[in-house]
Amino acid sequence: MLNGASSRTRGHSQTGSGDPRRSRTATTKVQPEPLRVDWTELDVPTRLLPRGLTLLETKRGVLAVLFERQDAARLRRLPRLARLNVELHQRRQASPAGSALMKYTQGLVHTLDQPLDFSLATDFEQRVFTKLMAVAFGELTTYGKLAERVGKPRASRAIGGAMQRNPLPLFVPCHRVIASDGSLGGFGGGLALKRRLLDLEGIAKLAGGWPRRPGTNRNAS
Repeated sequence: MLNGASSRTRGHSQTGSGDPRRSRTATTKVQPEPLRVDWTELDVPTRLLPRGLTLLETKRGVLAVLFERQDAARLRRLPRLARLNVELHQRRQASPAGSALMKYTQGLVHTLDQPLDFSLATDFEQRVFTKLMAVAFGELTTYGKLAERVGKPRASRAIGGAMQRNPLPLFVPCHRVIASDGSLGGFGGGLALKRRLLDLEGIAKLAGGWPRRPGTNRNAS
């Protein structure tokens, strides 16, 4: 009986849940590789962007555009970026996307069609952004019209929230979205910058003082 008990004990010690080696194996988790993010301070006109412009990119595409100069420490404190487990690398020379963005701010190009990384957007926001990217340089839409395009005609407020959280301004042109009454609405970079961006795109002022594209009717498309 003692021999049998001993045998059972030995078998349990080799294969049972009490084996510390098995326990360590079961609890060990493979840590995901950090996401490499390259960031660049771009040379942009100070009259348009007096606080500067910072571009963040991954291997998939443009991750974020920030309307101010940054450093690695400040970038790590950004709430959305902190959740991604990123590895930051400063790029000294502009990438193709950075070069295109600088040309846009100088009025030299009208289209920004570089690959984008939507990791900082929710599924709903990505749907909204994809529809918004169809609004071309010099054109306007409204929060209500954009909600209809997304298939949520009563979701104007949710559309406004998505615009406010847009991590990819200029590439996803939230500055081209205005209120249904023709007023500017909101903008994450501030209304003064929104006016300057619309002016850059050749949009004239309405009688009420808000920009509009010359030759169009009062209702944005």
